[in-house]
Amino acid sequence: MKTLFSLTLKNLADKKIRFVLTSLSVILGVMFTVGVFIFTDSLRQVFGTLADDIASGVDLTVRSEQAFGNRLLAPTIDPELARVIEQVDGVKATSPGIIENNVVIVKTDGSPVESGGNNNAPKFGVNWDDNPEFSDLYLTMGRQPSARNEFAVNTNAFEDNELQIDRSYSIVLPSTGPEAFTLVGTFNFADPDEDKSIGAVLTAFDTPTAEMVLRPDGGWNEISVLIEDDADEEIVSQLISQEIANAGYSNIEVVSSEEIAEEQEEVFDEIINIFQTFLLAFAGVILLVSIFVIFNTFTIVLGQRIREIGLMRALGATGRQIFSSTVGEAVAVGLFSSGVGIAAGLGLAYLLRFVSDQANFDLGLDALVLSSRTIVLAFIVGTGVTLVSAVVPALRSRRVSPMAALRDDLTIDARIVKQHTIIGSVLVGLGLFFTVFAFTADWQPMILYALIATFCLAIGGKRLNQRLNLGHWFVLAQGAAFLIASVVAGFESGEQAVALGLGALILIIGVNLISPVFVPNLMRGVGTPIRWMSKVTGKLSTENAARAPRRTSTTAAALMIGLALVSTVSLVASSLKATFADVLENTVKSDWFLCIGSCNDPNSTFSPNLADNIRDQPEFSSVLNFRFAEEGFIYKGEVGDVDRAGDGSGDNIKSVLGTNFSELENHIDVGLVDGFFSQANTQDGLAIYDEAAEDNNLVVGDSVLLEFNDGTQAPFRVVALYDDSRILGNWTIDIAAWDAYLPQSQDTFVSVVNAPGVTEQQAEVAISTAAVNYPQVNVQTKQEFNDSQTGQIDQIVIIVNIFLFLALVVAFIGIANTLALSIIERTRELGLLRAVGMKRRQMLLMVLWEGVLIAIFGGLLGISMGIVFGVTAVTVIPDEFISTLDIPWQTLIYYLVGAGVAGLISALLPARRASRLNVLDAIATE
Repeated sequence: MKTLFSLTLKNLADKKIRFVLTSLSVILGVMFTVGVFIFTDSLRQVFGTLADDIASGVDLTVRSEQAFGNRLLAPTIDPELARVIEQVDGVKATSPGIIENNVVIVKTDGSPVESGGNNNAPKFGVNWDDNPEFSDLYLTMGRQPSARNEFAVNTNAFEDNELQIDRSYSIVLPSTGPEAFTLVGTFNFADPDEDKSIGAVLTAFDTPTAEMVLRPDGGWNEISVLIEDDADEEIVSQLISQEIANAGYSNIEVVSSEEIAEEQEEVFDEIINIFQTFLLAFAGVILLVSIFVIFNTFTIVLGQRIREIGLMRALGATGRQIFSSTVGEAVAVGLFSSGVGIAAGLGLAYLLRFVSDQANFDLGLDALVLSSRTIVLAFIVGTGVTLVSAVVPALRSRRVSPMAALRDDLTIDARIVKQHTIIGSVLVGLGLFFTVFAFTADWQPMILYALIATFCLAIGGKRLNQRLNLGHWFVLAQGAAFLIASVVAGFESGEQAVALGLGALILIIGVNLISPVFVPNLMRGVGTPIRWMSKVTGKLSTENAARAPRRTSTTAAALMIGLALVSTVSLVASSLKATFADVLENTVKSDWFLCIGSCNDPNSTFSPNLADNIRDQPEFSSVLNFRFAEEGFIYKGEVGDVDRAGDGSGDNIKSVLGTNFSELENHIDVGLVDGFFSQANTQDGLAIYDEAAEDNNLVVGDSVLLEFNDGTQAPFRVVALYDDSRILGNWTIDIAAWDAYLPQSQDTFVSVVNAPGVTEQQAEVAISTAAVNYPQVNVQTKQEFNDSQTGQIDQIVIIVNIFLFLALVVAFIGIANTLALSIIERTRELGLLRAVGMKRRQMLLMVLWEGVLIAIFGGLLGISMGIVFGVTAVTVIPDEFISTLDIPWQTLIYYLVGAGVAGLISALLPARRASRLNVLDAIATE
């Protein structure tokens, strides 16, 4: 065994280039995985520390209870509660907490103060408490605000926007609009030595001013409580709760600083987890592509060493020892790749931090966190991927007999499984059983059942008939079945997404298993233009690519996966843009649109005074306000429905849009099915998407019970059903009802219709005049709005494709690796071709064309599958997001041409090596 181990190391040392190329594909996957974990773990540390800093210095917090929804939108509490709390034994002091979103400072040039150049950055207004024991604002320059017309700003925002102390600035307040204030000081948030606002703009007023300008309703967001040093926190908390109840207050809770910190961390973790999952998905794609590359490499290498393996068997090596030697090579590649991948991942994390700093995203990442968990995971991923890739070639190598030492024509092929109808039928039956079981399961067991079913179908089909590739065809059919089921089976959204993903993954495997059948004919078809351009080299390259179908197919599979995903993303994005354009063209009648930033953040709101200002202009005939809440209310069923009333679970929390029913049809054609908007009772009217109404057995005239986040329950009457939910969503109420039951009274979006006879230039002047005091709001025409939204989609596609580009790099490394190994395998053949008259240039072209053919073959498969996946995804995605299918044929053709060019580049080094072979040495090669 020691001798075999030494031989394993010698094989690796002798083939340094092959070793590096094989490792590189795994290194990229490990690098991306490690980089993502380092970056997100560092973010968690920063935000976790921030959460602790925010909660520090306060023992208890008194606030309104909230069953669901954004805490910033929770109902306020009565300031008189502070007096009640201060009378409780053990309470040392109390402090008011006031915070409001979308408080915008306007610079002297008329532009809004931003954080790091980001207009979408959160902009909060807060109160500055006089008691230093409570305040998490630490003065750095000037003084703290103490009068009605004064404010202070956080240090980062002050420096980023070059503000000046003692200068007057307009501040756009959420409720009342713009007002002049004098900047008197700056502060650090949460830390006396460093501003930990992390991308936010904080505007601080003294408490009386904050009450007037941020909370004109007279309420506070919370009350902070300090207890005596010798008091028991739990006992004091219970006493406070009892006194609050005795004073007649309800729906008030008392929470500890630990609970506040945990809540903050959960919010931060939720955002970071989404970011982490998004990036790890790309790492998974890279590793999946790497599996095909490494599998192909080991298969070719073992095929080239078959005589060597036969000699080892003749000298006494067992099949297990041969297997162990091959696995040892894989482990060495995996360990090396993991180690280098960890270092590269750390470099990637530093690069991500640098990019975020250059983009002015202040994330506070002073140090990066490389945890032991990340290191262990890196070695598990790197070594595991390599072992999984090499295990099948290793199992095949152990079947090589000592007779292989005496033959030159033996190859390592897949094992011919003996046909057994009964066993095959049983396995196929189990596969069908688990498939049906998967279709009826939740998403977690669905994955397990689907994989078991696919394995049983593949092995069972092989037992029934291997020569007809029945197992391969069964896998292909299984993938197609899951794709179809994702569309027609009526799954919930989670199961539907998993079924779509499983279908895509299994179909990719199935296509890879089946594709060798089509390689010869497809290669000859694709190679026709090449043969026209270069008869001899074109024909030879076509035949070379076609004579090893399994190798060509596996090499192209890596590229197929990358291009399938790129094509899917492009098709979905193109359909999304087509849907948006269709909505604007055929559904929306508005001429102007007003929103903040990219118009896709429901928390970026502005004062309804802006819409009122526009209504006062004679150039406009109609103005429509829009407001949105992700968690607006709990649907509790029809009034009087005993079975549904009282169902306060989170399962029925609905997102809701608020708008002006009386103006709606002047702006949007929502496809009214039944009922009416214009004459609806605005205080209790509810409009519903017809499919949502059908799901809940509701018709116009029904009364339903809704519960809002402050616990208030109110009956609403269904006044309208509509069949186009792309703008309104599923549930819509009037602005009047919104003002009565939802505390967020600012607008998210406003649309405007010009008056008859008013030109666009006249309207532009009028709307610009009305919005002059709201610089944070974008004013756009219909075309400008369409361009801005489609531009955002294009930016997302570019970002996704940049990440997928790494997978394509791995795929092209695989092509280069395969061609390089193929040249070693065909050294004698290439030498004979040179001996009979082939020139160096012809040899170079032959290998180059072979790389192009493999890349185009993988490109055709990938783009075809991308179209299938994209069409399925568009069908699965609800119509309110995508309702128009658009296949970007021109873009897909560019992808195919790009794949061919990249294949050409990948083949350059192997082709150059082939063209420089010494003829006599090549002929003498065995």
